[in-house]
Amino acid sequence: MGLHVEVKNLVFSYGSETVLDGVSLSLAQGDFIGIIGPNGSGKSTLLKNMAAVLTPDSGEIIIDGKRWRIGSVAIWPAEWAWWGRGAAPGSISPWKRW
Repeated sequence: MGLHVEVKNLVFSYGSETVLDGVSLSLAQGDFIGIIGPNGSGKSTLLKNMAAVLTPDSGEIIIDGKRWRIGSVAIWPAEWAWWGRGAAPGSISPWKRW
């Protein structure tokens, strides 16, 4: 069993403007998805909520059965890393030659 991420009924607003309204998705390790939509439709807002950079108004994010700490800084264990040689983003230089 690999990494599993669930987003359940995520709601997020910038002030009085609701950007995400009940968004739900489920991803398993190895899944490949695309998030598409016009400018301003909430694509980046969804990812920022999933990374706990933004705090949703309601809903939950569950990673491997554990509720993600909403409003905390996202810290990803090394085994979840997707960029570089097993290093999390920000810990390697994008300019380094591999």
